[in-house]
Amino acid sequence: MAPLIDSSQATLSNEEILRYSRHLIMPEVTLEGQKKLKGARVLCVGTGGLGSPLALYLAAAGVGTLGLVDFDVVDYTICSARCFTTPAMWAASNWTRLSTS
Repeated sequence: MAPLIDSSQATLSNEEILRYSRHLIMPEVTLEGQKKLKGARVLCVGTGGLGSPLALYLAAAGVGTLGLVDFDVVDYTICSARCFTTPAMWAASNWTRLSTS
């Protein structure tokens, strides 16, 4: 099994350095911490009222690989809890991947 965090190959582009510049100046994060975030892999099980905003914050923080798993059928009655959905997605019964790039 591969490690959950592999920052050995993680490098930040100039664009990423600019994007995460506020993180980089925090003594709790620094450049090394941001590289660890980029090399991290996170699986979020459940994308409802808690998992949906959690996934957005993890993506915004710079987590390199973010997997989302939810066994519910997406329809109009539950979309208020899913903050990353669009009307085009509401009819889909099976999502395989959402990309943050």
